[in-house]
Amino acid sequence: MPESLKLTMVIPTVSPFFPVDSINTSSPTFVRLIVLGEYTCGRIGQVNQRRTGNLFEIQITQDPLQPTEVCDYKVREFWRIINLDVFGLKAGDYQYTINNGENNGLFTLPLDVRDSAFTDCGGSPEDDNTPNNCEDRIVPF
Repeated sequence: MPESLKLTMVIPTVSPFFPVDSINTSSPTFVRLIVLGEYTCGRIGQVNQRRTGNLFEIQITQDPLQPTEVCDYKVREFWRIINLDVFGLKAGDYQYTINNGENNGLFTLPLDVRDSAFTDCGGSPEDDNTPNNCEDRIVPF
């Protein structure tokens, strides 16, 4: 990571996608990392994420200056909201790391995130023994 990019704060938030009520306790959940930081030259670039087991690895890149641009070394603040891909995950503790360990943290999914509207369905009945069938998801026009 370029030295001119520095994270100052990361706030993990776990919130229900839909209001959770006593009937529907398996609502999908959003997990967002609110990332605050600062940089001097260039621009904040692409944000990439991957998950290995219970660890989310986030990489925030910095785009370099164009050949015709000159760095003024002025400190600029930035913030990003990173939505983690948690659909299909089971309840439990998950970790995240940003830019190879510059910032690490933990969040907890209180429920399995397996709402039937967001899971895969279909397949070939001959070789697919899963009970996921799509008939209950067909929306009439």
